Amino acid sequence: IIDVNASFIQTLQASNSLLGFMGYFEADKGPVGFYVDTVWAKLGFNSSSASYRNPVAGLTIGRSSSTVASYSMTIIEAGGIYEIAHWAGSPGSFTALDGLLGFLYRDNTVDFSRLSSALGRNIEVNRSFAIARSGSLDWVAPVVGLRLRHQLTPNQELWARGDVGGFGFQSAFEWQAVGVYSYAWQFSGYQIAALIGYRALGVNYTNPGNANAVNLVLHGPIIGASFRF
Repeated sequence: IIDVNASFIQTLQASNSLLGFMGYFEADKGPVGFYVDTVWAKLGFNSSSASYRNPVAGLTIGRSSSTVASYSMTIIEAGGIYEIAHWAGSPGSFTALDGLLGFLYRDNTVDFSRLSSALGRNIEVNRSFAIARSGSLDWVAPVVGLRLRHQLTPNQELWARGDVGGFGFQSAFEWQAVGVYSYAWQFSGYQIAALIGYRALGVNYTNPGNANAVNLVLHGPIIGASFRF
C-alpha cells in the first residue's frame, strides 16, 4: 500500500509536466443545457512525500531517489443542466441555481517502477517478492450536483459547483467542489473571459474483483479563459 501526501512544490519537483489540463464545453437553450467536462493530469511523487506498508520490517524508501511513483488521471464527464431557479437583482445582476445530472468516465494509471528500482538500490530482496505493481483502473459512474451562479455585473460572474457520484456503482464514490470568478470582455457577437478559482476532486474506489483500490483527493488553484457566443 502506497500512501502519498504531497504539496504543490513537492509534486512540481517530481513531475515531468507543470500543469494539468481542464476543458469545459456547455450549450444552453432557455433553462436546459448540455455540458462536457474533461480533466487530465500526470503527477510525480518523490520519496519525501511517499510512505508505504509491507511485510518487510525496516524497509524504507531511500532519500537519494527522485521520482518514486507517478500517477496519471483522465476524467471525461458529460450530462445535462437545468436551471432550477432564477432571481433578478439590480440592473445587470442576477443569481441562478442549476441542477446537473450526468455520467463520468475515469481512468487512473499508477507507475511504481521507479519505486521498485529505488528500493532495489538500497536493500537486498528476494527476486520473487513483489515490492510494487503498476497498473490502471477505469470505471463509469453517475454524477448529480448543483451549481450556483451570481452575475455581479454584465462583465463579472461568480459561480460555485458541488457534486457527488458513484453511489456504489462499480464500488466507486466521487465528489467535486469548485469555485470560480470570471471577468469578461464583450466583442461583436462573442465574449472572452479570464477565470481564476479553486477546484477539489475526490474519489474512493475499490475493485471487488481484486485488491486494487484508489482513495485520492486532489485540490489546487485553476486559471483559464472562456469563449462564449
